[in-house]
Amino acid sequence: MGNMDPALHHHIDNELAAVLEEVRPFVEKVNRSRQGYETRAKRPRIAFRAIGVVVILLSLSIPLIAAFQFSKKDIVLTLSAVLIAIATSLNSFFKWEQTWQAFRKSEFALDHLLTVWDLRRVEAMLDPDPIKAREKILTATAQLIEEANKVSGSETQQFFDRIEWPKEKK
Repeated sequence: MGNMDPALHHHIDNELAAVLEEVRPFVEKVNRSRQGYETRAKRPRIAFRAIGVVVILLSLSIPLIAAFQFSKKDIVLTLSAVLIAIATSLNSFFKWEQTWQAFRKSEFALDHLLTVWDLRRVEAMLDPDPIKAREKILTATAQLIEEANKVSGSETQQFFDRIEWPKEKK
């Protein structure tokens, strides 16, 4: 801010601090959404990977089990095949992989938007004109809210697009 009067400099800093305090709840709401996606991504990731490991191990064990001779081998083979079918069906029904990907994609998109907002905040703080600085912060915050809403709306739409509704018989 160069050769600016220290009293005026203090006034501008206070004014921008007040604007930042006004927009803080909106930025925090976007950050909570980002954290929510991060938290909600954990369960589908674990489910997808755990079911994948179960299917792989059971699938690989079937030829091995078939090669040995022991009592109740048919029951063990049948049970392995049924468990593979159950695991595959659950994964197909719940679509854990797609859910995990959608949550992570939304989390990363919101993280990017928050980073862009923070950069614009820094740029505004460096503007010597307090009116322009205020406008920049408010514009950046409005864009953050709008873009964050698009991310959430897109993730919600993807969720409903993944649901396979029963088809009518013809």
